[in-house]
Amino acid sequence: MEKYIITALIVWIIISTVLLLFVIISVSKNKTKQERELEDREQEEFVSSLKKTN
Repeated sequence: MEKYIITALIVWIIISTVLLLFVIISVSKNKTKQERELEDREQEEFVSSLKKTN
């Protein structure tokens, strides 16, 4: 009986760790994507402001 409980705990810890890593990775990828989009927008605004001054 105790062997099953210990095995279940180990499996639960492994699964929760994998899920946590997946969430962390997806959030960090989403952040970098948003940062890239923001930089692209800023560059476009800078270029358009340069064109207006010329």
